[in-house]
Amino acid sequence: MSTASFTRCAPVLLACCLLPLANCDDDDDAKPNQAPVAVAGGDSLVGRGATIALRGSGSSDADGAIVRYEWLIEGQTAPLVTASGDTVTVAPLVCDSDFACMLRVVDDAGAESFDTLHVRVRGPDNCLPTAVASGPAAAAPDSIISLHATAGDVDGPALVEWSLGGSAFVRASVLDTAVVAPRSFDMDYQCILRVTDDSGAVALDTHHVIVSWIRSPNGGEAFTVGDSLTVQLFAVPELVGLKLIVERAGEPMDLNVGGFTGSFSPVNDPTITFAIPDTIYDSFYGAVSTVSDSCRIRVFLYMDSQTYVQSAGCFSIHPRP
Repeated sequence: MSTASFTRCAPVLLACCLLPLANCDDDDDAKPNQAPVAVAGGDSLVGRGATIALRGSGSSDADGAIVRYEWLIEGQTAPLVTASGDTVTVAPLVCDSDFACMLRVVDDAGAESFDTLHVRVRGPDNCLPTAVASGPAAAAPDSIISLHATAGDVDGPALVEWSLGGSAFVRASVLDTAVVAPRSFDMDYQCILRVTDDSGAVALDTHHVIVSWIRSPNGGEAFTVGDSLTVQLFAVPELVGLKLIVERAGEPMDLNVGGFTGSFSPVNDPTITFAIPDTIYDSFYGAVSTVSDSCRIRVFLYMDSQTYVQSAGCFSIHPRP
């Protein structure tokens, strides 16, 4: 080829050589990120009480790295998160169940992928039923006590029964029940819930209701000498006296408070307030300090002054600071 011919062809040859290079550069710039691949593993069958191990280490990302692993367990609100494919564990389950575990992986470009495995928990042992009894803490005599049962059995039907105030267990067709409080001046009325499953396993729970004309104080409270003590009453038909009782070595000493001269109607004034004195006067012991861990309120009912009720439990009076 002559020099003139080469000179005329050179631009064409150069363009042909550069064209493939330009096309290669464009392909590299436009190449999209590839999403990672989540691998949760195969479904599992485990026994009751076994710890469930979840591994995401089989997941991969062809053009980068996985920076986040999340396991969302069916029935749980928050995922279990790791920065690597290390094993995460689910607490042992004591009852038969079936649930899904979903793995979400995220790569360094923000792309994500999902995979799910299923877990079955099975075992030869019977799951125990559950029983929780609830209701009011206190009630007046002859009033209605409303009770509620939270009961169940995850692997079979359950029989729900109540024993109220020492009576025989009676089957309950619904979880809520009601009973009339006994006409008692002060007592611990016990409401026992019994739940029995189809294998004969039993769960029990007892709810205590203090039946008294005195709503509070009824035990466990703490006061200080000089404090104002407020006695809250239910609808007592008639009230003729109120005493602060302090026990010393098993001997009760009392102080009349309130200055009642006749019948008193808690319907119109359901509370009585008085200042706790430093001492009370007892006819046998004389002046006695009110500081004690064994104090009660005693309310005299009716005009004979022989019928009375008192706090179901003891409260404390501390010395002045």
